[in-house]
Amino acid sequence: MNLGRNARTLLYLLLITDLGFIGLHLIYSFGVFPDSLFSVADPGEKKALFSMLAIDRDRSYAELFGYMQMAWIVMLLGTLIFKRSMALYLGWTLLFLYFLLDDSMSLHEHFGHMLDVGLSLPSVFGLRSQDLGELLSCALIAAIIFPLIAIGYWLSDKENRQVTHHLMTSVILLVACGMGVDMLHEALPGDLIWVILEDGGELVAMSLALSVSLSIFFEPQPSTARAPAPAPVQESAKVRLAHG
Repeated sequence: MNLGRNARTLLYLLLITDLGFIGLHLIYSFGVFPDSLFSVADPGEKKALFSMLAIDRDRSYAELFGYMQMAWIVMLLGTLIFKRSMALYLGWTLLFLYFLLDDSMSLHEHFGHMLDVGLSLPSVFGLRSQDLGELLSCALIAAIIFPLIAIGYWLSDKENRQVTHHLMTSVILLVACGMGVDMLHEALPGDLIWVILEDGGELVAMSLALSVSLSIFFEPQPSTARAPAPAPVQESAKVRLAHG
């Protein structure tokens, strides 16, 4: 499956929006946003509005935009359960639903804490016991959902398998930024660059997943595509002479 022209245009627009949120975060980080642009007079309220520009802040403008993208992905893939392949898109819908709930409710942090306390996990390879618990919680979720995706992939045709390839690219990017970069952020010095790589990378991954979901949602199924009418068979000159 190749992204159609409209899906590519949407992807470019989403990426521009992501870059806009990253730019606003840089403005916020360097404190160059003029107070005169705020219509409120209370300094505390100004500070609260200003902090909404930070992409790493809970319920920031960027995070709310990400929630909206993820919700659309879940709805589109959920509809494809009935339009295309039940097993394949059921797995993908559950996965992105988990991402949405995890991002909004910090599920893997809570589950990781429960595993950390319940199993008395050690600190290994420079990772905190909490980090290890979070990795285990994500592994448990993956052990439930990914076999369903694998079965759906095995039962699907070439077109739907290509969708999985594109969605998997966005998932790898999302996990790498959401967990891999987050752990590097905890272990290594620096703050701004890690925030941009983690939260900005997550926005880019969700934009890619949304454009893929829209592309396959509006793409006609191969079985319903109208085949071109066969060209009329022309009589050869030899046959016409024989009848003549």
